[in-house]
Amino acid sequence: MPAKQKRILTSLYLIVTLFASPVVYSLNLDPISADHWDENHVAHLASRAGFGLLPGEIAALAAQEPKKAVAYFVDGAGKSNVSAKSSARRIRKAWSDYETNVDYGIVPMDLPKVASCIDAGLETQLYHVSFRNNAFDTHVQQPNLHRRLLSYASDAIFGFVNDLKRLGHADRVVVMVYSEFGRRVPENANLGTDHGSANNMFFIGNRVNGGHYGVLPSLVNLIDSGNLAFTTDFRQVYATAIEDWLKVDSKKVLKGTFERFPIFA
Repeated sequence: MPAKQKRILTSLYLIVTLFASPVVYSLNLDPISADHWDENHVAHLASRAGFGLLPGEIAALAAQEPKKAVAYFVDGAGKSNVSAKSSARRIRKAWSDYETNVDYGIVPMDLPKVASCIDAGLETQLYHVSFRNNAFDTHVQQPNLHRRLLSYASDAIFGFVNDLKRLGHADRVVVMVYSEFGRRVPENANLGTDHGSANNMFFIGNRVNGGHYGVLPSLVNLIDSGNLAFTTDFRQVYATAIEDWLKVDSKKVLKGTFERFPIFA
């Protein structure tokens, strides 16, 4: 692998069901001045400028002088706008230049677009795609639907990996398949399964040491009304990908040290 080429991690999200309670800020604002400057003003300016800030970032800006914080939004918005337009042009060109005879199946999940961006040399190291509309949330009539969805995922991933081989990037790209929740073991009254607290994760790629990592959970000794008792902290998997593949200090990202698996060759 040439030194100038960075490794890439493509994450495939099988279930998208994230719920968050946002922090609510008041819009009944006093005029901005050194005496009237707080987190509500910052949140309002962030919204008007199109910035998505976390509560901690809002608090940090509120602690600065109003002039400096406003300059942050003005300068940042201009730079972000230029950067976004430039990136959009590069992505459109990558997609328009891309041709393939590889079959990605019925539901490619934007993986051909990821392949086109990788082949075009974009600097991006993390790509994220997903099944839409909570497809794997199989509370009702699971057997046939689940089988069909798994075939869609398998076909798309198989096509993506083969396309990367064709394009010469297979040794520097790894696919990680994950979800933020699994399914319970017992069947429910609707021939489906309900949300579960444990799940599995997959890595696919030329540089992956194949096999099973971690301890298999028991299908008999269940907890909390039919949940699997998880045996591996998911942050161990993230730490492995961050540290051993992307070559980034995982402690800075995960705010702790987690045992890693020997997944990558």
